[in-house]
Amino acid sequence: MTPETEDQLVFMCRKGAHFLEYALLGILTWLALRSLQPQPRPWCRSDAVKALIIVFVYAISDEIHQAYVPSRQGAAVDVLIDTAGGAAGLFLVTVVRRFSQRE
Repeated sequence: MTPETEDQLVFMCRKGAHFLEYALLGILTWLALRSLQPQPRPWCRSDAVKALIIVFVYAISDEIHQAYVPSRQGAAVDVLIDTAGGAAGLFLVTVVRRFSQRE
């Protein structure tokens, strides 16, 4: 394997891991918001939007933090990747809910 290929593979694994971490963060944030309701609703668009906003703000704060760490750098594209992960996690919740309601 060439060094360039290895670098690309490491890059994709790191970005993929961030995507999955933020997908999990999106799901857990949605569950936390849902549990704050007196009568937890199975699905509410406003809870999903709030969860995605929280994920977005957390992604921004993470990149700002990385900008101050000498060996790291903050990047706007990473905020987009992280937020897309959060959105994917919330989409997964939607898909699972719809399939579970069919049965």
